Amino acid sequence: MTAASLPTPVRLPWWRWINLLALDAVTVALVWQRVFAEMAGTRVERVEMVALGVAVWAVYGADRLLDSRLPADEHASHERHRFAARHARWLAPLSLLLVSLVSWWSLYAMRQSVLFEGVHLAVLVGVYFGILAFSRWGVTSMTVLLGLTPILAGVLLAPLLINTAMVARGQAGGEVSVQWWRAAAAALLVLVPFSGFLKGGGAGTRPPWTLFRKVMGGFLFARGAALAPLMHFERGAESLWSAPVMLFAGACAMNSLGIRLWEYRERTDLENQRLRRFYPWIGVVVGCGALSEAVVADDWTRPVLLATAACAAGLTALNVLRSRLSAAVMLALADGMVLVAGVGALIGLSFL
Repeated sequence: MTAASLPTPVRLPWWRWINLLALDAVTVALVWQRVFAEMAGTRVERVEMVALGVAVWAVYGADRLLDSRLPADEHASHERHRFAARHARWLAPLSLLLVSLVSWWSLYAMRQSVLFEGVHLAVLVGVYFGILAFSRWGVTSMTVLLGLTPILAGVLLAPLLINTAMVARGQAGGEVSVQWWRAAAAALLVLVPFSGFLKGGGAGTRPPWTLFRKVMGGFLFARGAALAPLMHFERGAESLWSAPVMLFAGACAMNSLGIRLWEYRERTDLENQRLRRFYPWIGVVVGCGALSEAVVADDWTRPVLLATAACAAGLTALNVLRSRLSAAVMLALADGMVLVAGVGALIGLSFL
């Protein structure tokens, strides 16, 4: 074989390698961990930072590897999936090694409250991969759909209902929170799946697994970033359901869901149509919810909420421009917006 017959290697720009190696997700997670630490006035230990970074890197790698190996309904063939498939022989062992080492370190060096809550989070990550398996195997069960919808809606509504009940019984001071956005988000979670059935899709209509995955993925990402900083407090577990964490989770879900829509912009299936139609409303719920919470928030929480609102507004604007930019640029800008929002929150908190 002559040199002229060899395939010409494609040289990717440096910023694409950051995404291929999932270093952008790790950076965003660590920046927002620092945001929540500054907001709460707590200190994050080194083992907690390393554990978060390794966990995010391993989960993203596993997610991409499954996207490339399982019978994919979306025919995942983007560069990050191909990269994971090509290098699975060293990525998988490296992930297992790092997770094992960090787990051993955490058992001896991590605070018990953080470790205990981290185990709960790991279980939820397992549930996430179960949903991923359902989506990849083309499950169309109406029973599964009816079971998942109220669970996800209840996750959003439970804190608001508990707070309302406590105020009504005189067990909590102050007025009922302005968290109307929880009810709006829960309504979207119900409307998106059932809109297909209401239009005559019937029992065979495929559930919008993408919505379930992205919402839960955003929740897990935000909870992981906020876990160590907020677990310094006696009621830290309750703080993980607070407005800053849940609204940031909404922004993370918007980021992931937007990337999915922009990469598959040419698809016209029912699920894509529903998600594309409801995506701007998700931005309205997250952005307006963060702004309304910022009005009544304390000085340390307000910069985080304003940064979340700005992130939601940026992602919504990016969705409007989806036909003018390439998918690779859209992906970089989407991740960049979440990162810039975190840096903006840190700058705002530094002035307090």
